[in-house]
Amino acid sequence: NQVIATAKQTSTSDVCTSPEKIYTSTLFLQRNSTLSDNSDKSVIFSCKTDYLYPSIDIRANATKSVRFAVIVKWAQLQQNGHAVTDPLLTVTLGEPVSMTCMTGTSRPPPIIVWYIGSEKSGNGTSLTLVPSNADHDMAIYCQAYNIDSSQTVSSNKPRLFVR
Repeated sequence: NQVIATAKQTSTSDVCTSPEKIYTSTLFLQRNSTLSDNSDKSVIFSCKTDYLYPSIDIRANATKSVRFAVIVKWAQLQQNGHAVTDPLLTVTLGEPVSMTCMTGTSRPPPIIVWYIGSEKSGNGTSLTLVPSNADHDMAIYCQAYNIDSSQTVSSNKPRLFVR
């Protein structure tokens, strides 16, 4: 399971200074670093500087708390707590229908966008649809992402049958 490292603070860098304050250097945790699991932990950052004597490397370590982001891996369309698995979703004209978009575990929480056909219909975990004749034979689905919008996942896309 790949996880992406991000610092709890707004930056993934910190300043590393020797106890004698002889030198200061910035240390970094590479964005998108792959690490072994998705638990919060402390990571030792290393920094190196060439101060005064370019032929001598001065090295130091610092520990920083890191929170691991987990990318959204899947999304599923649900109605009344059950997965919508049929390719056709029968709804009644003018009668509200509540839908839910479920996703796999992710951190930070996902951004969810709803679509009917290619039209954006809402945001958030749930959508209440009041079916109209224009919705007939249109696909309804949700898309989710949390870190990088280029890694968006889509739910199943049943077609609406408005009766």
